[in-house]
Amino acid sequence: SGDPDKLDIGDILIDWTPDEQKELIGKTLFDPSGVGSVRFHHRATQEYLAALRLDRLRSDGIHNRSLFALLFGEVGGEAVVKPSMAPVAAWLALWHVGIRRVVREREPALLFRQGLPSALSLDIRAEVLRAFVPQYAGKGWCHAGVGHDELKRVAHSQLSDLVRELWEDAYTGHDSRKLLLEMIWLTPMPDCADLSLAAALDNTLEPHHRTYASWGVLAAGNQAQKQDLAQAVLGSSLPQRVIRNVLPETVPSLIGLSDFLQLLDGLDNTPNDVHGLNYTIYRVTKSDGLGREEQVALRDALVESIWTTRQPDCRMYQAHSARDHFQDGLISLCHSTTPVGEEDPGPW
Repeated sequence: SGDPDKLDIGDILIDWTPDEQKELIGKTLFDPSGVGSVRFHHRATQEYLAALRLDRLRSDGIHNRSLFALLFGEVGGEAVVKPSMAPVAAWLALWHVGIRRVVREREPALLFRQGLPSALSLDIRAEVLRAFVPQYAGKGWCHAGVGHDELKRVAHSQLSDLVRELWEDAYTGHDSRKLLLEMIWLTPMPDCADLSLAAALDNTLEPHHRTYASWGVLAAGNQAQKQDLAQAVLGSSLPQRVIRNVLPETVPSLIGLSDFLQLLDGLDNTPNDVHGLNYTIYRVTKSDGLGREEQVALRDALVESIWTTRQPDCRMYQAHSARDHFQDGLISLCHSTTPVGEEDPGPW
């Protein structure tokens, strides 16, 4: 087409036959982008190949100053990794100590999100954590943006000692505290479960941090630590949002059905919310720990609660109860307790 931004495959792969060239661009690595034109299917492929190209130029003698100018810059006097080059910088940081050092100083969270974090050695992962915590310690929410999937690629049980080492400083910052709490939960890290328990019981923390801390106890804690958390739930020592998030993981293994039903009466429902009580009850009904007898008992208890709190002006097709939010869980239990064999279908 004469477009200077496009390359002709025949000019590049001069030792390939036309059929071989056609077969290559027909692979899933490429997508059609016009008549007789293709492009790389995914941006991640472009970023990886760009990093390889710069790595090749570096081997061929490009000056570090020129290479760093492509990757790094300043915005408002702040030293940053250029956003458009951040994924490329992450790949190069995997291969070159000098680039990794600069990335670590400017944006350590980048090494969690881009490149190939799971390929980082334990020593490099420790370097990243040691750079991340001081950058966010003592600060409020800074939008570090490290998701669970990214963190899983870096987290490792052998980093438990480092988590304990960094804990005191990390606890003072929103993002740094959140990162370590999530690491304890997602890895999981039994050696750090006591830190999660203390955080779960800390009334000064935000509910979502206490939720991560509670999940950390359930994932990594011993039986005594889990029982301490369950007692905090039963004693309403945790915010209701945290209790609703924790209940599906604790019923019936740590909290029995009778205690669960008694607890429900004291919890508020938030309509149309993933953290609402209706969704919590639904998730409890899906627990693998519930046997059939327990499912039937819970089903009948929800029926009784819905029926006894029905509104006095109920009419067909307009029936409502103060416990309408129990209905999703009830439907789920009806589905899982369909009568079998000689079982009396009346109660069902």
